[in-house]
Amino acid sequence: MPSIAEHIRESDARTSAHLTSLWETPHNLVPLYKNGRVVGGLGISGDTPCADHEIAKRIRHLAGLDPAKGPTIDDIQFAKADRASVFTHPLCPNTWRNGQRIGDEAPAAGY
Repeated sequence: MPSIAEHIRESDARTSAHLTSLWETPHNLVPLYKNGRVVGGLGISGDTPCADHEIAKRIRHLAGLDPAKGPTIDDIQFAKADRASVFTHPLCPNTWRNGQRIGDEAPAAGY
């Protein structure tokens, strides 16, 4: 029979793996860290994905649950503001990042 400590370690590993897989998909979810370990996740929904992510980062920072490399390490990379790659996100209407306005995506046209 596993000890309580073994059960907790196993549970922590499953939770961390699940949160990591969640983080890889939506931009409005940020992982929460304590002592360099993922201890949870925070998702915000109600605005654009860009704004939701920025709000979640601010709340995480105020709660003192930032990643070890700092609160901006998991910023969204935008094709028009950063460099284009398969990992960048299109701008949203009225896009801001870390208190600086990045820009707007062009309105949809041609339909």
